[in-house]
Amino acid sequence: MVIRGVSLQHKGGHYHYKLHNLKLNSLGFEYPKLIWHLNRMFEDCPNDYFENGPRSSALKFKLNDLNVHQIVGHEISNLCRIGLSVNRERFRDNHQKVQVFMLENVKNLKSHDKGKTYKVISDTLKLLNYKIFVKIVDAKHYVPQHRERIFIVGFDKKKFRNIKFKFPKMPEARRYELDEILLSDVDNKYTLTERLWLYLKNYAKKHRERGNGFGYGLIDSTKDKYTRTLSARYYKDGSEILIKQDKRRPRRLTPRECARLMGFDDSFKIVVSDTQAYRQFGNSLVVPVVEDIASKIVNHLNTGKKYGQNYNKAQKLEHVAYQV
Repeated sequence: MVIRGVSLQHKGGHYHYKLHNLKLNSLGFEYPKLIWHLNRMFEDCPNDYFENGPRSSALKFKLNDLNVHQIVGHEISNLCRIGLSVNRERFRDNHQKVQVFMLENVKNLKSHDKGKTYKVISDTLKLLNYKIFVKIVDAKHYVPQHRERIFIVGFDKKKFRNIKFKFPKMPEARRYELDEILLSDVDNKYTLTERLWLYLKNYAKKHRERGNGFGYGLIDSTKDKYTRTLSARYYKDGSEILIKQDKRRPRRLTPRECARLMGFDDSFKIVVSDTQAYRQFGNSLVVPVVEDIASKIVNHLNTGKKYGQNYNKAQKLEHVAYQV
């Protein structure tokens, strides 16, 4: 089978997810983990992503005088250095042009491969005639988690000739504090076993003696203001964020606490296993950060006339659901 696909009905519409096996296999030589990741998405998609939305249905922004075709249908493909270099001409000639986009990645994207990876991404976006704005945002200003990520916002220079986008100022207060996201009644299964706790202590001691900073992150909710970064490997041992308990070994965060730490409210359904939930929340974006930046983008779109763009007023977009 060359193409595998699944079509799911949700809230009056159909959503499609497809995998092109031949192209996927060719990518596998350079990116061995990519096949595993996309196959897992294919299998988990019906169980999780469509149970909640899809994904971002809670994030909706009203726009004025915005053509729907400026947003939907945009394929920002794999932003790897090799892929963009090879496909640069195809992107320029055949890519469906959009007017605005937002990208997110780890903070170290700028320094990866001595800055070559970021340079290719930046140069390619500029080649496609986008004006880009870049900022590293720490989510600790929004939620009690130290999580630095780079955000790239781009505007089509043909439509936004004089755009002067500014990222939002960091809020003066978080949406909620650390002690507010922690559950009061937690199942014993989240408490570390004696063996695992001993292993983590010995592991941290060994690296301290070598002068390294590797180890676990023990959080005291009565003193600490925020946690370390939640990662997709959290399901393995939870070492980056352990919650201190009175007269007991520390515990992991529960999946619901991870959801809260990433800014998802309690209406978000968790319908997968703990392992899958840890992986997905660790790979997610912090919702209020994206919401804040997206709102700022929308404000610029809604006041677009000052930047020289030419909108078709007969076509209006009532809301845009941003992928989180």
